[in-house]
Amino acid sequence: MTRVLVVEDSISVRSHLVSVLQHSGLFSAVDEAEDGNVALQRVSLFRPDLIALDVFLQKSHVAVLVKAIRAVSTAHIVLVSDAPRNCDEVFDALAAGAIDFLPKPAFGKPEAVTAFLQRLLAISRIQSASRGTTKKAAPVAVAARVAVLVIASSTGGPGALAEFLAGLPRDCPVPVVVAQHIAEGFDEGLVKWLASRTPLQLQLADSGTPLVAGHIYFGRSNCDISIRRGRRLEISRPIEEGYHPSGDVLFSTAVDVFADAVIAVVLSGIGADGAAGAAKVRKAGGLVFAQDKGSCVVFGMPDAVIKNGAATTIGRPIVLARAALEAIARPLYRGYT
Repeated sequence: MTRVLVVEDSISVRSHLVSVLQHSGLFSAVDEAEDGNVALQRVSLFRPDLIALDVFLQKSHVAVLVKAIRAVSTAHIVLVSDAPRNCDEVFDALAAGAIDFLPKPAFGKPEAVTAFLQRLLAISRIQSASRGTTKKAAPVAVAARVAVLVIASSTGGPGALAEFLAGLPRDCPVPVVVAQHIAEGFDEGLVKWLASRTPLQLQLADSGTPLVAGHIYFGRSNCDISIRRGRRLEISRPIEEGYHPSGDVLFSTAVDVFADAVIAVVLSGIGADGAAGAAKVRKAGGLVFAQDKGSCVVFGMPDAVIKNGAATTIGRPIVLARAALEAIARPLYRGYT
């Protein structure tokens, strides 16, 4: 079972988190630290598998602390925060090597505690769940008059998105729509953080938002983002359990509107979201790009796409961005291997 270190400077919050973890029966041992210096000491002595790290420690800059921890430990670092005062700190820490971020489970809300524990448990299993070999994509012949680029990502996604979007030019000739699984309260911060890493126009989408070339549209937390007739977006509450915005929903609706003129990209993430939608894109004659295992924080989502045979191109995000631009520039696209 997993050993967890809780790093939190509020005594009451730290006690709450430690109690929640200890009484869950899901983790073998729980230790605690009140600041970054103590955390580094406890990492060496306790040797945790998972670290729940408060984003806003009074005596530490979280990105610097994440780098220091990663220099001495292979533990997965999960950022834990209330509604953020400065989302840049969250995403800087993710770029430094933290694996994911979660809202703190509120006192007296069992459903929030359950969701928190389930997410931590899923993250603790990432290493064993992500093993496997990467298969090379087979050559394809696809008539791709590309009209839209759609992306699905989850855990590890912000860093992968930053690399992918940095590879797109200001005059990108198609719109880009992103379904990034995101905790409530962090969607605006993600868009702001990514906006400093690309010359394109980024925005959170609303129902009725028109698709415009060179613009990047993001789904909102706990909602699905769909493409509808008339080249407009729709934001809706999900009707199925799972992570949202859903890549499967986005990909499927892109095919419904644009048929084979779709490039679907699946980046780092837990689980298999996007795999079913990617299969639909391929069946229609579109292209599917999957992030390679070596560059993924979590290989689950790309691996599912590769294993079901949908991937036409596999590579790190910057390579996928270049491949997308090359495909968009060709009236007849012959594929990549």
